Amino acid sequence: REIDREPARYDDLSNDQREELWRKVVATDDVATVNPSELYGYGVPVHTADSEARVVEVWRSYDQAAEEVVPFLPVTTFVIPGVVFLAIAGSWLMAKSAMAPVSEIVRQARLIGEHDLSRRLPVERPHDEIGQLATTFNGLLARLDVAFRQREELLRRQRQFVADASHELRTPLTSIEGYARMLRQWGTQDPEATREAAEAIEREAGRMRRLVIGMLDLAHGDVGVELDAGRHDLREVINDAVGAARMVSGGKVGVFAEFPSEPVVAEVDRERIYQVLGILLDNGIKYTPEGGSVTAAVRRSGDTVTLSVRDTGVGIEPEHLPHIFDRFYRADAARSTGGSGLGLAIAKQIVERHGGEIAVESEPGEGSTFTVTLPAEGPPPTADAEHDRRPGF
Repeated sequence: REIDREPARYDDLSNDQREELWRKVVATDDVATVNPSELYGYGVPVHTADSEARVVEVWRSYDQAAEEVVPFLPVTTFVIPGVVFLAIAGSWLMAKSAMAPVSEIVRQARLIGEHDLSRRLPVERPHDEIGQLATTFNGLLARLDVAFRQREELLRRQRQFVADASHELRTPLTSIEGYARMLRQWGTQDPEATREAAEAIEREAGRMRRLVIGMLDLAHGDVGVELDAGRHDLREVINDAVGAARMVSGGKVGVFAEFPSEPVVAEVDRERIYQVLGILLDNGIKYTPEGGSVTAAVRRSGDTVTLSVRDTGVGIEPEHLPHIFDRFYRADAARSTGGSGLGLAIAKQIVERHGGEIAVESEPGEGSTFTVTLPAEGPPPTADAEHDRRPGF
């Protein structure tokens, strides 16, 4: 509207002035009949060079505004609370779904006990935080399982060792006790009985000495006595072992050495390898009839060296081969010559401490061949450390 005077506040006008102003502003008769007190207006000052208008006002009826507001009432009454409810329900479901793996992990963890470490936690999503946590925990369980199995195996071996040692020591102790009682009661009056008792006591004492030495060797191996490894020519070790074995055989069995012309150098504990060769040669001499032969050989192939002891003795029955390296194990009567049954177990232990393997091939009546394979560069770096951490007897 155009106003040719200074603008006045609507609130300052009288009712007649307001009605007159309203009739000038509104063009339609319908709106003009509306009571100005039921209207609301909005005015904006305008300053232009081309117009004398100074205020632009817009007026509207409250009834028309209310008609447009009414359709929003159901929205505010029903839709918004429904949306809020759905949001809460969706959040609860999402939280429950996110926490389900944690609940399953807790449930499975409660089932894990000292005697059942084979269980593993479920890993549904291995790449998220919970999956990585479960994977890490499973790795810890695997290591604990291995440690417990090793502990149980060590305890089993210790119990078996004590039981076998008690059984083996009982026989010579009983024999010594019996002969000593005989001497105390009446044996000293009979020179022949005295001589027989003295020989038996000496024999059984020697058997006990060998048995105790063997058990100490096994115990030292189980505890993890450090190997004195160095670079040695194994041809010299074989020569020394064969020379000692010839003295034991007394010429009844031929003892020979076979090795190449060039040195066979390997990093080993010389005394321990000499002990292994002595055990194998001694066994070969024991179980080879007079006139037979025992041959020790050495050769190198790549990163390994191979020691072998071959005899032409009585051989070993197939059913005994899987147990031939067990502690205190003896085969049939043909091979029972009063030994302790610890020699081959000690040899196997020494070879394994060097990171090698020992095997046997045998045919009854045709002899046996024991083969020792060792790494030329010495024992594995972790072998001693692992044994040093193991409890001994």
